[in-house]
Amino acid sequence: MTDEIDNWKKGKKTPFDPPRSGGDPFSVPSVLKLNIPSMDGEPDNEENELKELEFERMFLEGEKSYSCGDYKRAIECFEESLKLNPRSRLAQKKLIEAISMNIIETKKKKISNDENT
Repeated sequence: MTDEIDNWKKGKKTPFDPPRSGGDPFSVPSVLKLNIPSMDGEPDNEENELKELEFERMFLEGEKSYSCGDYKRAIECFEESLKLNPRSRLAQKKLIEAISMNIIETKKKKISNDENT
């Protein structure tokens, strides 16, 4: 464990770094990739690439909505991303978090409204 910490301090890649596609630090994390094999056995075809791009777009839009506190929109985006990739554990997790935060915000608003009346 101390080797990983030393490597991190030196700016070297560690096992704890998030996986990224390509070398671009702003690229989409590879955990979002669908990698759906096509019917003809080709790992990437145009339809799968379009599906993957749409999944990434919806997922990232959900992340942005969540971080802005728009939990209803985040829920919609994560649900859409899960229609494209139902096995994405990350999208499932984010959907649960957005639903939880939406419930909390709704209850806070109700309590605030009750106190003001």
